Amino acid sequence: MYTIGSEALCERPEIRFGDKVYGVDNRLRTFEKIGDELKDGRNAFRSVITNALGQDAYDEIIVQDPPMPALQKLIVAIMAAMQGITEEEAARSFREAREE
Repeated sequence: MYTIGSEALCERPEIRFGDKVYGVDNRLRTFEKIGDELKDGRNAFRSVITNALGQDAYDEIIVQDPPMPALQKLIVAIMAAMQGITEEEAARSFREAREE
């Protein structure tokens, strides 16, 4: 028998961006909401950051006016954290999705 304990059900991964650490909402509902918004053509950066890290985190990050490569790494890191995979696996998934 396999058991999924309360730790696995409540644990939230964290991401460090600059000097700040943000908790990642990795619930299925959040993951699906991001997917739906991206299919509807919503801004990917806003959708992923706002849904996974929260509006306050989005505001803190965007006000820094980070370069695009940093935002791209952040998005990949968020998606990796949400799925419990490595950043390399998440980046590969993004590349494959763009090729379709």
